[in-house]
Amino acid sequence: LTDNHCEYDLTPFPRIREILTKLVCNAANDLVAAEDCTVALLEIAGTLNDKAKAAAEEKWKPRLEAAQQLESAGLKQLEKRRDGEAGCEYRRLREQFISIVHTFFAQIALLAGGMGKEILPNPEIMEFYFQSPERKKIKERDALRMLTLAEKLCDTLRTNVSDTLALRTFCLAVAIKK
Repeated sequence: LTDNHCEYDLTPFPRIREILTKLVCNAANDLVAAEDCTVALLEIAGTLNDKAKAAAEEKWKPRLEAAQQLESAGLKQLEKRRDGEAGCEYRRLREQFISIVHTFFAQIALLAGGMGKEILPNPEIMEFYFQSPERKKIKERDALRMLTLAEKLCDTLRTNVSDTLALRTFCLAVAIKK
């Protein structure tokens, strides 16, 4: 906590930095670009459960192979544990996905407020944003509006609302300036 920094493993979230950069830099008042960002974010979110299952399967594979000689009740118990771990891994990946989206927009707000990019808490998330030729100066008011939308998205995704609806609403709201 003393260095105001956490490390994100971006491996499970391919292209998320590019997609969020496109949403901020290219999708202003462009519904097609906003929908493209929505579809891309939904693709990432849609793969998280499969990635979680694969990670749990890989971790539990040696145990399950060794347990083939056990009675079926013992094997079923191990399979339940594997499935439970897959569920936990999915929730971890989902929370990290939500956190990355929030962190991206929080850092947009910090930049708009005058913070230098060299002291951002998570500059690795902003890599594509800084490299984007379409990057423009964002007004602090607009950055705070987008951050508020990202916070609402975080709250919404933690409830029982459809990911498709939540992400589509978010991307369109970010794209449409009020």
